[in-house]
Amino acid sequence: MKFINKKYISFLLGVLLVVPVLSLGATLKAGEEFSLKKDSSIVDNLYVVAGDILIDSPIYGDLLTAGGSILVSQNVSGDILAAGGSVTIVGKTGGDVRVVGGDIVISDDVGGDLVVAGGVVRVPSGVVVGKDVVIAGGKIVVGGVVNGDLRIVGGQADIDANIRGDVFVEADDRIVLGEHTVIAGDLTYRGKDETVLTVHESARVAGETVFQESSFAGISDKDKKGMFAALFGAAMAVKVLILLITALLAIFLFKRFSQRVVNGVVDRPWVELLRGFLVAVVVPIVIILLFITIIGSTIALLTLFSYIILMMLGAVYGGVVFGAWLIKAFKKENRIVVDWKSTVFGIIVLSFVGLFPFIGWLVCAFFFLTSIGSISNSVYKSLWLNR
Repeated sequence: MKFINKKYISFLLGVLLVVPVLSLGATLKAGEEFSLKKDSSIVDNLYVVAGDILIDSPIYGDLLTAGGSILVSQNVSGDILAAGGSVTIVGKTGGDVRVVGGDIVISDDVGGDLVVAGGVVRVPSGVVVGKDVVIAGGKIVVGGVVNGDLRIVGGQADIDANIRGDVFVEADDRIVLGEHTVIAGDLTYRGKDETVLTVHESARVAGETVFQESSFAGISDKDKKGMFAALFGAAMAVKVLILLITALLAIFLFKRFSQRVVNGVVDRPWVELLRGFLVAVVVPIVIILLFITIIGSTIALLTLFSYIILMMLGAVYGGVVFGAWLIKAFKKENRIVVDWKSTVFGIIVLSFVGLFPFIGWLVCAFFFLTSIGSISNSVYKSLWLNR
């Protein structure tokens, strides 16, 4: 149950502000390719999952997207949360930008924070970031203007920017301060030795320049918390984004099955809790016993694969069930509604509830196990009783 993790806190609070799904709508798109053509602007939040994604018209809201290749060529008034093999953003962003991918280019202004993790990350000259920048990657190039602090962890770091705050850089191979570099605060860097840093004669550092021999020596507790919260927040945001996308695809592609799963939990919560607990505990024991026997090894592998899929579905449908149950309770209706609003709301709120020790974990475990129980029962009825 990886979704029940206290470390979600670094991005969940941001998500709760970014995705007010109950008061605002959202446009959902999925497929092999997606293209938002010119003169097709969206006054809404846009959620997209596809192989190739092109955003060629303004979005007056937030953009949450995942795909193989992502190109955002127009402005986004809100936040951008993206995950892909190649991510290129050449339009202005009014809010924060959080990206995870292979090859990442941010070539226009960002109004809020910029948090990026990737193989190759480039922020060229001319870009203005309104707040802090946090980057983790193999090869990192940063230009333009950073109105907050800059923190970098990677293999190579080339900086040729105007940074209005402090700079912390850790790189294995090299750190280069170019001729246009101006750092208003302190520069703290770490590498194999002090020669990892190369400073152009025109570069200027107003504060102190400090070399650190170890990863954490000399770094204040505040810096540690800020750096790791931001980096972990970006990684965790991708996990929740994947969870959201998977759940939305599930309820759209398997509407009747999703409705049966939710109905099962709402109608028979304690029965499905017991069923889910038995499945979660007993099946691993059966798998181990099957692996002991030569004849049962093949069956054990198939059972193990099915068990893993079931656990993943339990994590996904836990939020779906929670959202449908909350909406039903708030509206005091007898009808159980399973739609995108209740699904997104349920996943986000349940993740937030999971941050609270003990009680929150129990709530998450309850919906996780009941979902497993209801899924198991639905699959059993569909495949066995109707055979």
